[in-house]
Amino acid sequence: MANINNEFVDVIEKVLGGAREIPNVSMKYSKPKSGQLKVAPKDLATFTKLYGSKPKTFGIGYGEVALYWMYNYIEENRNADSGKLEKEIIKLNQGGNQPDLKYGSSTMLEIKAYKDFKDVSLGRFEDSLKTFRELVAPILGVRNILVSGFVDIMRMNYGQLVEASEVFCEMRTAVKDAKLDEKYDIFKEMGKRFDEFDKLAKSVGLGECAFDPKNPRLGGKEIAYRLAQYAVISATAKKPGKGQFMVNVSGAKGVYDNANGIKYFKIDQSKITTDPKVLDKGLNFAGGAFKVKFETVMPL
Repeated sequence: MANINNEFVDVIEKVLGGAREIPNVSMKYSKPKSGQLKVAPKDLATFTKLYGSKPKTFGIGYGEVALYWMYNYIEENRNADSGKLEKEIIKLNQGGNQPDLKYGSSTMLEIKAYKDFKDVSLGRFEDSLKTFRELVAPILGVRNILVSGFVDIMRMNYGQLVEASEVFCEMRTAVKDAKLDEKYDIFKEMGKRFDEFDKLAKSVGLGECAFDPKNPRLGGKEIAYRLAQYAVISATAKKPGKGQFMVNVSGAKGVYDNANGIKYFKIDQSKITTDPKVLDKGLNFAGGAFKVKFETVMPL
């Protein structure tokens, strides 16, 4: 007889009064896919009660226990005598840099619990965005030398990244075409920064952003867009992972909101908007953290 016990089961049994008292879900919820899901009316009261409940373990947030119940507590998946689960359809996946939950054998879910899924913090510069920071640093360095005012990577918006990328691209073309970095000391250090950027860009699949004397310059708007794409994909590379899901179980302060429901965003680079005005509203960097409005940048 199966006897699955873990932190989530403990919380569910404590909140709902023991294994035999836990109600079954009224339907079998389908495998996660991009889009919005609303909890069935018959399941809403139990889901709402569990939404605000969580273990004391650091890193486990609102909504995770409720999802665990919603996917696992199907009548045919429970022992008729004990009420215990026979197997886990969705399971805990916490630990290190792992996504929160795992559905089946290969579907990863990173769970958030925002009211409207705006300004989701995806990572800090010292970890998942380290390479992005190294790419942007010389761009801002050149921009800050040549243009008045100072743009700080710790508080940069997308419009500023476009402006800085254009200055960088224009200056790089002028210096490299005329070989100014080989002729004049004043341009040597700048030339090194251009070469470092180009080498790194090529190494991470952004070769189109590198200087190519045989082709017209790419332009600041395109470089900024490619870098923004790269930032989103890099920040989600491990949590949840390429082709996996960011999931927002809508709510505020531990109270579930079924009007907004559960939204699944599959991480797909091709889904990122190309509209610079949308990106300007949907991406920002604040206090060393990268924040994304998923509903804006990667619409369902």
